[in-house]
Parts: sequence; C-alpha cells; structure tokens
Amino acid sequence: MTNEQEKTKLLFWGLMGYDRPSTRIRCVNFAHQLQKRGYTCDYVLYKDRYGQQFGHEQMLHVGDRHKLLISRRAYRDHKNDDGAVIYLQKAHWHALVPHLLHRRRGVKMIFDYDDWDLDRSPFLNHDFLNSIFFHSRDEAVITWKLVDESIACVAASRELERLLKMRHPRVYYIPTGPDSQRFSMTGERRAARARQAKTVFVWCGNIWGDIILGNVVFLLNCFSKVYQANQDVVLRLLAWGTYGHVLRGLISTAFRDLPIEFREFIHPDHVPDFLAEAHVGLLPLQADEMNVQWLRSKSPTKQFEYMAMELATVATPVGDVKYLVKDGVNGFLAASENDFVEKMLTLAGDRALCASMGEKARQTILKDYCLERLGDKLDAMLTELRAKHLL
Repeated sequence: MTNEQEKTKLLFWGLMGYDRPSTRIRCVNFAHQLQKRGYTCDYVLYKDRYGQQFGHEQMLHVGDRHKLLISRRAYRDHKNDDGAVIYLQKAHWHALVPHLLHRRRGVKMIFDYDDWDLDRSPFLNHDFLNSIFFHSRDEAVITWKLVDESIACVAASRELERLLKMRHPRVYYIPTGPDSQRFSMTGERRAARARQAKTVFVWCGNIWGDIILGNVVFLLNCFSKVYQANQDVVLRLLAWGTYGHVLRGLISTAFRDLPIEFREFIHPDHVPDFLAEAHVGLLPLQADEMNVQWLRSKSPTKQFEYMAMELATVATPVGDVKYLVKDGVNGFLAASENDFVEKMLTLAGDRALCASMGEKARQTILKDYCLERLGDKLDAMLTELRAKHLL
C-alpha cells in the first residue's frame, strides 16, 4: 500500500442495486478489488440506499419529485466527502449530484460507461428541469457534458472505448467480467452437471424490452428445430423483467410441446449454481434497426459468466463477443438461425466437446477477463492518473 493509495478515496456511484450487473460488478466488485489493493472505497447505490420502495424499472422512470428528493438526500450525505473521487457508473438521472458536486465543489469524476444509452438515457423527465440543472434538454448533450467533466472515462466494451476516445483523451477499457472464485466449478457443482441426463442449454437475463424478448424468441425457434432432430435436450431459461410474463405466455402456448423450463429471478449469488447444471450457454444478439449500436457496444456479462462456469457457448459475433470467442476452440460463433441450430446440434451430441470448450473458455476468462484482472486494470489506471497529477 502506498501513501497515494491511502489518500485516494473513490466513491462508486450507481443508480441500480446489487441485483443488477452494472452496479454489482462495476460498483461493488470494482470497489472491493481496489480495497484489496489498499484504496479507500465506498459505493452509493441509489436503489438500495434511497429507493427501496421502487422496483428496478421504476428507478429509471420515477417522477421528478422523487428524483429531486433522492438527489437532495444524496447531495447532503456526500457534499462533505472532501478529496473523494466519484466513479460515476452510467449517465442517468443519478448523475445530477456528481455533476453538481463537480461544478460547485470541484469534486473530480471518473465516468464509467457500459451501455450505449446516448439516445435513451433517463435524466429528469421535464425538459425545463434538465435545462436548469444540466444546462441542456438533450440526452446526448448531457452525456457528453459528463464525459467532458471527468478526468478519465472507463469503457466496458471496445466499441464504447472507440466512441469515447473520439471525445476524451483518457479512456480505459475495462469489461464487466465475472468473479472467477464465485463463478467456478466446485466438486459439488461438477457432480450436479454430471447428473444431468440430457444436454442442457441455458439462457439467463432481464427481458426489459422488445429487443431482448425478440432474441429469446429467436432462441426458442432455434431450440424447436434442435429438438426435432435430437430429443435428448432441455432448454432452461432464467428470465425476469417487464416482458417476463409475455415469454411465459409464449412458452405455455406456441412452444408448449418443447422441454423448456422457465425460472424467474434468483439472487445473483445463486446464478453459478444454476449454470452448473447446464452444458451450453446461449447468447443470441440479433439486432433491430433501433439497437444496432447498442448491441455493438455491450459488454457481454452473460457470456463471461457462462465461460467462467466452463460452459460451451453459442453466441452471435457482435461487439466484444467476436474478440472473446475463438470459433470452434473456446466456444462457437453463430450469426444466423441456421448457424445456431447447427452449432447447438453439434454440442447436443458431444459432451466431450462441451467439456473441452468449457475448459478453454474458463482459461480465457482467467487470463484476461476475471475480476482479479479487472482490479489490476483499475489500479493501473489510477496509478497513471496520479502520475499525470490528475488525482
């Protein structure tokens, strides 16, 4: 531990709670990694600290009265955190307090971006309030203002890194990687996987909108064709969110004759046990016109977790997936429905291939993408910023 580390306090600032990967990994887990390296860190998760009465989707679009009341509480709680650097995760309405602390008290910020939300970030609901507090009514302008106010930016994907570098001179690539100790195959988990009589395909995620629902339906159509050719398969879905009831309805009607097991939200700490009972992780990323850039910019958290749990995977080669997966070695890449069906059938009939791919997949994660490596990257970034006298 150096004196500089002792003096550098970071306050990780997120809108959602521990249940969401953006705040769990990029606030809580990042803070813990830096604490291990001698830094003083804390985190402010609005959902858990100030908005327990609201659901996660409500936190995005709660009324301005609640947004301002919560912001006032957060400002009062942290206006005297002298010397703290705010690590702002996302550009949503919770950015109001860091923005004001920067302007009024000279607080330094690091801006963390893990989704391309430039055209959809929920700031304050009324334009005149955004004009008062952010001096703009436009989501993109406000986002770029936060970028400009920051001493550095952290991009969760290579596409976000490329885009942010067009605006800011100091951009660091740090993906949303898994905790490789929590996401690991213990002896008990290996036994649970071995007990599965059929090849288990798995998908998990938050079905928050049409783009995600469309990709799960794409997956159901693929699985239907796989099942026609091989009945020794099961599809397990761990799905929650606004459109979860729509998916449940589809499974009970249009896809009722397929062996599909639907499970709703479980605590994030139990996801490794869920994945341990599967053989193949699936990540379709089929884009519609509105979400091409959004999908290109994603850090594929599910893919990282699949690979850490030694699952063979079939994924669309979009965004960081095409850098992460070496086709046919540590996973399969599949662009179309026919590609998905072909690769899924290959894995359904070859448990040895599943195991071999899974082992190589985990080695990929341990080498470059696990939380320990991300902690090293954060430490290196802060060391560089100190050397440039920005901290």
